[in-house]
Amino acid sequence: MDLQPSGAPTVNVTFPLSHHVAGHRIHLGAYGQSHVDGREVNVSNLLVRGMNALDEFDFNINVQHHWVPTVDGSPNLLAVGPGSDLQRIYGSVDIIRDSASAENNLGLIYLGLSAETFKLGMCEPDSLITISTQTGAAVSSYIPTVTTRLRLEIEGRIRMFSVEAIIGHAESLLIFADAIYSRVFQGLPVQNSTDSSVVWLNNCTESRTRLPTIFLRVPSGEIRIVPEDYTRMAEGNVCEILIGRAPQHTLSAFTIKMNLLMLEGVNIRTTANEIHICDSAS
Repeated sequence: MDLQPSGAPTVNVTFPLSHHVAGHRIHLGAYGQSHVDGREVNVSNLLVRGMNALDEFDFNINVQHHWVPTVDGSPNLLAVGPGSDLQRIYGSVDIIRDSASAENNLGLIYLGLSAETFKLGMCEPDSLITISTQTGAAVSSYIPTVTTRLRLEIEGRIRMFSVEAIIGHAESLLIFADAIYSRVFQGLPVQNSTDSSVVWLNNCTESRTRLPTIFLRVPSGEIRIVPEDYTRMAEGNVCEILIGRAPQHTLSAFTIKMNLLMLEGVNIRTTANEIHICDSAS
């Protein structure tokens, strides 16, 4: 990256580009967790102590060295969203992609940068969108959740004027209830992997021409998600689908989950009650 703001603590990160990324993950929620000596701890609290003592903190190297994996093999999670420890301590968290990385999946987290630095130095002109958020405790798990309300349009198929979006750790770019998911992929050659962890779309080049564009609309603008954004080309003209189907009865048709970090080519800034997203400055 050309822009290197001086004095801001930084964290090296790898962005999730597909399902079930190995290792540790960042997410736009408010709660991060890991296990140390068999105890669940809030990852952000311990990482902040390391970053206060260092100008740079390599999340991948240091966390892999200091943490033990969870029993079920789940990754450690570092929350960088509104209401997270990092956001509350530093005021803002900027998640910036390195456009020079070969797979567009590397970048840096800057802590405490000004809004002007993000807008003028990290964003393409006129591309900035602001999403107002709320952070509250989930009724069932008491884990803080970050949510917003938006309008959802699936081109030519569905138009919903008020949808609750849960933002944070999700293994898919978007997760829909079955009724919505089925409308997106109706009539297309979709198949599950042998362990059902990944869903594939056959004859990807042609199938993409039959998939709809998805619009997430908020008062400040819209996020336009084209088929190339929510399918990831693999070998043999097969695509991995980056939209998940929620287990039955776990998500209403008026609720979606989203992991905006899986969108390529965008930079993201989080503050106490907002998420700012823009096209990455080239």
